[in-house]
Amino acid sequence: MKYKKLPLTEVFDPKRGEAKYTKAFGSKNSGEFPVYSAAIEPLTYINTYDYDGTYLTWNTNGFGGYISILTGKFSINGDRGILIPLREDVDLYYVAHTLQGDLRKLAKGRIGDNGKNEFTKVSLDTIKKALVAFPVGSDEAKFDIEVQQKIAKDFRKINELKNYIASQSKELQTSKFDIAIPGEVITVNVDDLFDLTQSTNSSNFTKKYVNQHPGDIPVFSASNNEDLVGYGYVADNLPGIRYFEDTLTWNIDGSVGRAIYRTGRFSLSEKVIPLVLNEAWKDLVDLEYVKFILEERAAERGFGYSNKAGKSRISDIEIPIPVNSGEDKTPNLETQRNVADSFRRAYELKDEVVEEFNKLAHREISFSASN
Repeated sequence: MKYKKLPLTEVFDPKRGEAKYTKAFGSKNSGEFPVYSAAIEPLTYINTYDYDGTYLTWNTNGFGGYISILTGKFSINGDRGILIPLREDVDLYYVAHTLQGDLRKLAKGRIGDNGKNEFTKVSLDTIKKALVAFPVGSDEAKFDIEVQQKIAKDFRKINELKNYIASQSKELQTSKFDIAIPGEVITVNVDDLFDLTQSTNSSNFTKKYVNQHPGDIPVFSASNNEDLVGYGYVADNLPGIRYFEDTLTWNIDGSVGRAIYRTGRFSLSEKVIPLVLNEAWKDLVDLEYVKFILEERAAERGFGYSNKAGKSRISDIEIPIPVNSGEDKTPNLETQRNVADSFRRAYELKDEVVEEFNKLAHREISFSASN
């Protein structure tokens, strides 16, 4: 197949949206017609429209260079641009799929990690410099619309597969493991294992306070990342400040339902509570084991942003403790550690699979036109 590469401006008239279209503008001129910014969903609705039909648009800000096809009566603001066709032998879906990879390469700014924390730009001047290739036959003045449609269909199949992979990755991320505990067990409630009267710091213990009292003690927030010191480092032995050592912590907000075994001396934000073992259970339970079991049991209760996992909500969760055979039923630390190792390996493998899924789901598919 022969391709003809030419400046995008010979096929489209690129325009940027109107900066005047804001939420405030929408409030004053409310109506039924959507105004699109860089997001997929409309920014607002107004009583007029600038375009009526099916058009290619691109993100000028945010995720710079991503292309969307908009249909109907609508307007766009300055965070989005529009490509107005100058000829009829162009399949918009073909252009969307073949052009986006090139535009993403031209994007300037902060590149995110698998779609996170990105802020890039593709300006009007940048897109005017872009080239686009079209299949042609013996008459190079005409684009082959049937070949364009076939290529667009193939790209849609690829995107459907990427979307499926992304959905599977998301499902896998939230999945938990039900690992069998061998031998005999006894069940113990969380409030029997831990001293839930132990309190965390108050809401007055803020990042600002930590910055005003710098030191060497890490202050952890309710993050899913156990290595993230979200509040910085504070001085030791400050009056009224709670410090902890070698204990489990439990997120009641943020990444709700996450237990982390922390070693050494540390402090906590108000959104994290300490789970300090009662004296009766010291040297009898493996905290890594309890961490995994507690997270599994808590997940069954559906804790989340609107269903906080405070002390009263987890106090009656039952933790199965493996015990030795015999009349005394003493806790079996070896079995606990073996089960904890199985959980750890399972989650490490899951993280590796999720990472590979995310790479596939966010991989840019480039189109190479060759004669």
